[in-house]
Amino acid sequence: MIRAAVQGICLCPKNPHTGDPAAAATGAGALTEQAGPMEFKTRKVVTPKDLNPHGTLFGGRALEWIDEEAFIFASCQLGSTSLVTKLMSTVNFVSSARLGDIVEIGCEALKFGTTSISVKCQVRRMDTGDLITAVGEIVFVNVNDDGRPVAHGVTRATAAGGGG
Repeated sequence: MIRAAVQGICLCPKNPHTGDPAAAATGAGALTEQAGPMEFKTRKVVTPKDLNPHGTLFGGRALEWIDEEAFIFASCQLGSTSLVTKLMSTVNFVSSARLGDIVEIGCEALKFGTTSISVKCQVRRMDTGDLITAVGEIVFVNVNDDGRPVAHGVTRATAAGGGG
């Protein structure tokens, strides 16, 4: 697991959709589906440090941006920065970006577990809307100071959607 390197208070609105703590502790309603469009909240300009030897966006840089944005999104949904990245599903690169291009990173909540949240994430070019890459599922787990999973009590996404 990768411990997210963000400390402090999330500046996003608190999620009002918290469930009954007793139900969260027992796992009642452990997976709740989320409906709604993906929100693109973060933009990045592709700079020389972001390029691979072919002059296109380095895949590792795109994954770094995805992990960071997904963490911020999940933190805002749960009202907690005590999250660790548990899993990233298959990553599919379908196009690229070049020096000076502006890309957008978007996330959407997929489901809420008792201690986890699953999100999907996409990176696209802002000018054309062309998809660069997508990660179908990123799972974050809410943990205590000892790194053990703890219930977060959230059962559905915030109306504001969170994000950075």
